[in-house]
Amino acid sequence: MEWVKKNPVIVAGTSVAVVLLGLAVWFLAAKMSASSEAELKLAGSLDSRTALWQGKPFPSAENIEAIQKDQERVKKFMDGLHSVIPQMPPPSNLDDRGLKTLLEQAIADLFLSATNSKTTIQPPNYSFSFAAIRKKLTFRTNTYDTIAVQLADVKMLLNILFDSKINTLEGIRRSSLTMDDERGGTDYIFLNPQTNQFSIITPYEIQFRCFGSELEHVIQSLVSASNCIVIKNINISPRGFTQQNQAVLDLIRDAAAAGSVSVGALQVAAAVKPVLDTSTEAGRYGNPRASRPPSFAPAPGNVGIGDTNKPITVLSEKPLRISILLDIVRTPRPSK
Repeated sequence: MEWVKKNPVIVAGTSVAVVLLGLAVWFLAAKMSASSEAELKLAGSLDSRTALWQGKPFPSAENIEAIQKDQERVKKFMDGLHSVIPQMPPPSNLDDRGLKTLLEQAIADLFLSATNSKTTIQPPNYSFSFAAIRKKLTFRTNTYDTIAVQLADVKMLLNILFDSKINTLEGIRRSSLTMDDERGGTDYIFLNPQTNQFSIITPYEIQFRCFGSELEHVIQSLVSASNCIVIKNINISPRGFTQQNQAVLDLIRDAAAAGSVSVGALQVAAAVKPVLDTSTEAGRYGNPRASRPPSFAPAPGNVGIGDTNKPITVLSEKPLRISILLDIVRTPRPSK
């Protein structure tokens, strides 16, 4: 202690030197750590450069230009795709009350459209596949946008049917996509939407009764709709077809032979056209089982068809029971 008191300058200098030495050690350690990180980054860059250098195709100016051209083609393809396939609608920003109001208004509009087109809806209090949603007063957060999109799809499809003047709507089925939907039941189809980087494909099934001309109008309207609709399958129930009446065919043959009525070649061909028998697997999948057409050999004499001035019922058509499975295709919303 006496020496320290006698040599304060030496003690102060020594203390400063120790502090500076500690700072130097800390600075050196920090720089060594930074140097190690830099070496690791350099090694990684060298590895990337080596991989690129040895890659196939080689990243030459020619190949880079080819990649840029491919990117431009992809962009043009997506622009053209958006012109054909609409994008998913923007978020609806609905709440419980808004979704409930939207649903009830849509159901009322559909019933009004059905009334105007003289289409019967079975059952009369049908909810158009939204029975479970209609019973609720509050909804989960994942329901609003999903139900709004499905509701728009259902309105679009059913309005096509109503515009085509179908006889009876028997139902429409959709995918169960939210926690507020019930699992199973007649309102849902056991198919889920499919998504990829280019499209979102949502399945629906519609069931109705109509005549052949109305069915033709339905198909044409679905194909030409502004939404991209892909018809996957059309099933016609066996009860929709009536077997040929041999007595009617005999009447046409005999009346034509006797000259009592005028039957054109097209009418005869239509009358004897083989009927599609969907009760067999072959008929169900497009291979009709046809009965052999009757012979049209002239029969002598009058066949006693009565008053030839009265019209003869040649064909009595019954409504067909139709089930159509289809997909509605949309492109995803652009990423932010």
